[in-house]
Amino acid sequence: MSDGQGNSVQTGPSRVVFRVQPGFQFFYSLPVLLALAILVDALLAPAADKWLLLALVLAMSLISVPRGWSKVTLDDDQVTLSTPLRRPRAVALRRLTALEASPRLGRALLLHYHPNRAPGQSDRADEAVLGLPPLQDQFLLEERLQAVLDQQADEG
Repeated sequence: MSDGQGNSVQTGPSRVVFRVQPGFQFFYSLPVLLALAILVDALLAPAADKWLLLALVLAMSLISVPRGWSKVTLDDDQVTLSTPLRRPRAVALRRLTALEASPRLGRALLLHYHPNRAPGQSDRADEAVLGLPPLQDQFLLEERLQAVLDQQADEG
């Protein structure tokens, strides 16, 4: 499936996979480039503080790089954030309570849901939030999730 702008979305039977926008993949990968620059500098002019800085930047890379290579899968009954080096996080669509766009750059989606309670028994105190990275064709995901929320509001 394509959005008419050359971006592709992988689909299967009632399943859609969204990938992180390429610009944000590069942004999330910047710590690796910084680590390479520090490594070259440390090899050319060794100093203990450069190796410490390299270790810190590599630790930062372990956090940011997997987020850049995440994918979001939307099925009939759940949305799943799959991130390399981490376990997938799935949210049942029936547990969604709200959807909002982050005010930060890229307007990533924030999914509000109740992880432990059945629909109709919601308590704001036990609400959880799943932040998604900025995605290609994100408007499609947002439309589908908003339709689910509208349907739940009509039923409840």
